[in-house]
Amino acid sequence: MRIPWVTLIWGLTSLILFVFMTAPELSKAYWETNTFQFSIVPGEQNSFWKFFSYQFLHTSWGHLISNLWYLAIFGWILESALGPILFGFLTLGGGALAVLPERFLQANPLLPVVGASGAVAFAMGAVFALYPGSRVRLLWTIIPIKSFPATIFLPIRYLVYFWLFLQISGLAESVWINPTSVAYATHLFGFALGAIVGFGFRQLRVENFFDVDLMGKDLQGFYSALKSYAIGQTEQATESLQVLCQKHPSRIHLQRRIFEIAVAHGQKDLAGLAWKTLLPERLVLRKSAEIESSLRLYFTKFAEAPPLEIQERLRIRKVLPKGMEQMLPIN
Repeated sequence: MRIPWVTLIWGLTSLILFVFMTAPELSKAYWETNTFQFSIVPGEQNSFWKFFSYQFLHTSWGHLISNLWYLAIFGWILESALGPILFGFLTLGGGALAVLPERFLQANPLLPVVGASGAVAFAMGAVFALYPGSRVRLLWTIIPIKSFPATIFLPIRYLVYFWLFLQISGLAESVWINPTSVAYATHLFGFALGAIVGFGFRQLRVENFFDVDLMGKDLQGFYSALKSYAIGQTEQATESLQVLCQKHPSRIHLQRRIFEIAVAHGQKDLAGLAWKTLLPERLVLRKSAEIESSLRLYFTKFAEAPPLEIQERLRIRKVLPKGMEQMLPIN
């Protein structure tokens, strides 16, 4: 993740314009405001530059904060992936094109359209197509509770599905039931444009990313360990992954990935540590398929079962299919 300069400048510009231009004009009729001069009116001919200026204007604090919140999440990810210049060019262009359907689907095409939501939707669609399995870290509680995580990792697709449901249902209601001035068509068209662009860049992507539920220095350490394995620094890489394995026992995705990496590189002790960390969760949820798959992988590589207590062996044998008992001898 890079410092998102374009995203930060976009958000700061939107905030300044709202505080010093739009907010003082909220008591006026919209056609008498300076904000109106920079907005898009779908039913009229608009100057070329207005397709870009409208993206930095907002009509209320709620409108501003909601757009900047999603821009902070998806803009940061997309800018880190594409770089600031390409991100700025594509996202501004996507926001400019996103407003075009409003001419046909806006309940009152003579009302002005403002907001960064078209560009934000473009960024959402691009990120969703580029990294469909990625997650974002969300604050769960601000009160420290022992052995309880303060944050959770939520798949991006859940945020997108929820957002798409709101936009589609809102557009349907506006068209057929209760006309509204919300630019649902802009949101959906911007998302579609972003998804097309993101899918195109996905075909060019050469990096491999893993779902490990980490961020910051720990995430950097994980990928540094993979690079160390690639250049033959096996001992250093194994020590780094062992530290992460012990530091984050509740990160199931991390433990699974460490187990697979350890087996692939013949690191029996590290693979056994990750196996032991994963086992309680798998036994409680009776994930027999995962237990069987991991056991076969370990046994094939090292010709023996992972280090287990007798009680653990007995519990595992109960959930495994018949014929696998020889992998877990009791004596």
